[in-house]
Amino acid sequence: MIADDVVFQRLDPAPGVPLEIETKRLRMRLPVASDAEPFAAITEDIEVMRYIRGAAQGPEAKHEWVARYIDGWRTRGFERWMLESRADGSFIGYCGLHYLDDRPGDIEVGYALVPAAWGRGYATEAAAAAVDWGFRALGLERIVAVAFPENRASQQVMKKLGMRYLRDGRWWGHDLVQYGITREEWEARHDG
Repeated sequence: MIADDVVFQRLDPAPGVPLEIETKRLRMRLPVASDAEPFAAITEDIEVMRYIRGAAQGPEAKHEWVARYIDGWRTRGFERWMLESRADGSFIGYCGLHYLDDRPGDIEVGYALVPAAWGRGYATEAAAAAVDWGFRALGLERIVAVAFPENRASQQVMKKLGMRYLRDGRWWGHDLVQYGITREEWEARHDG
């Protein structure tokens, strides 16, 4: 739960930068209320939620998560996108930017996929698009990511993005590792 005294900065995307993104295989689109039903494949799956909340969530959680994402786009100008396959329109998961630990300050790239989409490079593809959008559209100077120390797959995604280990810490109520990349580092990897 976010404390009443927390004030988030609204970061509006730069003019002309789209809010929706298409990558080679994915459509990253803004969330809508009807996303709650397919979103249950994330919130109610113990394997997916193991490294997000530590346990699967009940049926009501899917509505809360999607509502929070919709609200984030409306109030902050950025949040998570819903991921769909460009090939068949199927729901793959989510990816996007949000305030780390629901506190003003660092902005994190976060992602989760339905199990059927694991191991195909979708997380890296979506996260790279989200990080690039954050630097281009929002003018961010640094983007971070956190993961459970034992979540090697997520840490591999971070490394593929060019993120480097920053520190261990406590976020989202868990002991996690933090990685990050600056705009300068990102541009050196992608503009050279």
